[in-house]
Parts: sequence; C-alpha cells; structure tokens
Amino acid sequence: MLRTTDSKLRSPNLAAMRGAVAAVTLAMTAPAQLQFDVLSGTGLGSDPNSVSAFALGDIDGDGDLDVLSADWGQNRLYRNDGAGRFVDVTATRLPVHGATTRAVAFGDVDGDGDLDLLSGNGLPGPGNGQQDRLYRNDGGTFVDVTATQLPTQSTSTGSLALGDVDGDGDLDAVFGDYVGLRLYRNDGTGNFADVTTAQMPGIGFGGDVGLGDLDGDGDLDVVCGSNVVLRNDGAGAFTDVTTTSMPRTTYDSWLGALGDADGDGDLDVFSLRLGISPGAPNRVELFQNDGSGVFQDVTTASMPAHGAGARYVLPGDVDEDGDLDLVLLGFWVPRGSGGAGAYSTELLLLNDGQGRFVDASARLSVGPSGGGGPGVLGDLDGDGDLDLIDAMASQAHGRVAVNLLRQLHAPLPLRQGQAYTLDAYQRYGQIGLVDVALPWAALGAASIPVPGFGTLGIDPASMVALPGIPIDPATGSGSFTFTVPNDPALVGTPLFTQALHVAWPTAARLGNVVADVVH
Repeated sequence: MLRTTDSKLRSPNLAAMRGAVAAVTLAMTAPAQLQFDVLSGTGLGSDPNSVSAFALGDIDGDGDLDVLSADWGQNRLYRNDGAGRFVDVTATRLPVHGATTRAVAFGDVDGDGDLDLLSGNGLPGPGNGQQDRLYRNDGGTFVDVTATQLPTQSTSTGSLALGDVDGDGDLDAVFGDYVGLRLYRNDGTGNFADVTTAQMPGIGFGGDVGLGDLDGDGDLDVVCGSNVVLRNDGAGAFTDVTTTSMPRTTYDSWLGALGDADGDGDLDVFSLRLGISPGAPNRVELFQNDGSGVFQDVTTASMPAHGAGARYVLPGDVDEDGDLDLVLLGFWVPRGSGGAGAYSTELLLLNDGQGRFVDASARLSVGPSGGGGPGVLGDLDGDGDLDLIDAMASQAHGRVAVNLLRQLHAPLPLRQGQAYTLDAYQRYGQIGLVDVALPWAALGAASIPVPGFGTLGIDPASMVALPGIPIDPATGSGSFTFTVPNDPALVGTPLFTQALHVAWPTAARLGNVVADVVH
C-alpha cells in the first residue's frame, strides 16, 4: 500500500519536487537522544492568565485531540489541525468565563455522542468557593447549561473526575474540595443531582480525586485526599475503607494518580509527599495493589530517591515498551529549614517492566516548567505515541514537547529557491539493528488505517518516495535536505510528508504528518 508508481508522478509540481530531492545531504544533527523535545512550530497560543489544568478530547469529531486549558480567568480552547498544531478558538467556541478554574474534564454527559465539558471553580482555601460550570457540546461549540443541569454550590473545587459510579451507563461526577467530596448523579441526559449526603462519607478534605476499580468487582471506587480509599457498593454508595486498605501515610501526602505500575492488571496508587512538615522527606510514593484493593507501600524498593516533591503525576507508556512510565511535574525543592521552597525541573521515570522506576530525566530535557505548572500526556500529532503538554503556573502559555519515538519535523519554511530539511527522529533502541526512516511526499492529506503500521496521513494518489534517512544510533536522528526549485509556479503548492520508521527487522510504524505550503 505504501509503494509508488509512475502514474502517481504526473503532477508537474510534485515531479519538480521529486527532481529537486535527487541531491541528498545526510546530517546527524541532534546532540543527544531525548525522549521529548520542544520543536519549532509546536505549542499553544499565549494566554493572559495562569494555567491550572489541562483536558484533552476530540471536541469537534475530526479524530484528533483538542486542548482545553483551565485558567485563573477565561478558560481557553485550542483546536488541533490533526498534525499537532493548535489554533485558539476560544472566542467562537467557548462561553465567556470569569471564574477561577482549577479542574476540568471532558465527557459525554448527555449521551449524544460528543464531549461535553465540566469545569470546577474556586480559589484555594475555605470560603473561596465559586459555582462549578457545565458546558454542553453543540457541534464543537459549547453552551453553558449550568443553571438548569448542575446543582448550585458555594465550595471551592480543586479536582473532579467523571465516571459511571452507579452502573446505569452514564457519567456521574465526583468533586474534591476543601470541605470534602461531592457526588453528583447523572439522570442520563446530563442533569445532575447532588447525592453526597446519602452516598458519600464525610472525610474532611477531598483533595485530588481518582476513580477506578480498585478491588476488581466491576465498579468504580475512589481514592482521594491523603490517600483515602472509598469502596463502591455497586450502586454508587461509598464506604471509607482506608484503615483496612491503605498503609498509614504520614507527613504531607496526597493522591497523585492511579495506574497499573507492575502490569498485574489492577490499579496501584502513586502518592505525592511534599516535605512541608519538619523532617519530612520529599518523595513520590508507590502503593501496590494486591488485586483486592489492599495496598502495600513499595516506595523504597520501586521508586528512585529524588529529593523533591512533585505536584503532578502523569502516567503513560511513553517509550512503548508495554509498561507504565511517569512524567513528574511541579517539583518542590526546600531551600532550607523553615525557608521558602523553589520549583525545579520536570522528571521522567521509566518503568523496568516489573514496576520499578528508573530516573531517566536526562531523556526528557525540555527544561524547567517554572512555577510548578500542570501537564497532560496524549497523542497530539496522530503518530500513535504520547506527547506532553505542560505549563508554567506563573507564565500563561502551554508548551508542547513532542515524543521523539518516531517523529518527522521540518525546521525551515518551504520556500522556492531555498533549502528544505526533514529531520527524522527514532527511539526504538535495538542495538545492532538497522534504523531508517522512509519518507514519502504528497500533494494532499488523508486518513487511511494501515493495519499493523498505523495510519497513512498523506494522499496515496500523489505519493512519491523520498530517499531513505539513516538514523544514527548515537543520536537517534538523521536529516535529509533538498533545494526547492526557484519556480514561481510552485508558490501555493501544498506538500505533505510522512515517514515509515523502521527498526529492521522488528518494528515498522508510520509517524506524524508534516504539512507545509511553498512560499
């Protein structure tokens, strides 16, 4: 399916391009083999407010992940063009919003097949509550339906999670705040009722909220706050089982994330310990699930001692080796006894496949995130691997760091009479095998599943093969450069490129699409 024939070369513009690439210059330019990097042309737009959370979802049904950034002011919506480039569509698709949002989630709450938006609002601390908001998706544009579909509340929401807690097939909502937890039950059409008093125990402090089947009985349980465990009875009523399920946590610890760290099919708990109390060590802790919802502290054996307390834990298989890795953001490093702390750089912890994590932060190397900002992992450019968005809490913008597992990138504009370079990155890591990127060019885009290889994102009717790009195993990269013909007739011609990334003979996957236009 990926072959080209002479019949596909009849376009004079594409034929001119094909002739221009006959002279190839190979260059191994990357200074180090990174897992993530911030490449030119990626990122979100500027924002006058501080970002407090992100949510990813396909809000317009075009098959790619769009981005919602929650702000201390107007929330912002960024539409993905399918290649990981974003356009701010807040003004036309999101209602005006003046609250302080600290938690957001996409989910189809009304059962119509698209993603609605739930926003948790309020300044930190008791007495600073603001009304949470519910926005119904109407063809990719959001409408505020809070007044008729969401209970009135005055508490300060710091976290939220959507999930079917009562088994009736729709999404309910759990909110964490400084008072405790709130549980809103969905009637199936997106109308929520507050059932907290009848179905949720009082726990004092809700903190961050995680939903997942902890005990393997098929319903969603809750972990929240300082590693409080709430068991679901199957009908959405919860019981506090912390004393029998979770080892006693000390110091300043709270939920970081849920995920299967050791690959045994159940959900483990990643906990954040921030050393504010005297003598408290900074740590990301790991509590291993025995399959029945009873946890054991395996931090010492499984987690590296990094001496810093994270604020955000992002689980995901970033290197595609079949296990769950961690990106840690917002690290707090104490400056001394009783002194103010400072935020440090981000960390990358890779799983060894047995639930033990190794510090591989040198492979992240995207620089500090500043004031402990949030982040999210997701496939932003359609190449099948997990990319990273993070933000500076003290500077208002979102930064996109693409995963270099398989990546094609054009650092220079496509201009007539000038050089055009394609940089290829690969991170398969098999020693002694041949690593090569096989690029193609076309005049149009497409979206064609190719079983076993990913998705062909360029038009097969106009595809031509470009020279292969050998990947230097020392840097994990290679380059291919050609000169665009100095022909005014080419101006305005689109060019789409994509590569098959091969680690012969074990791996071959299609990567992202690079879209450009001759200027």
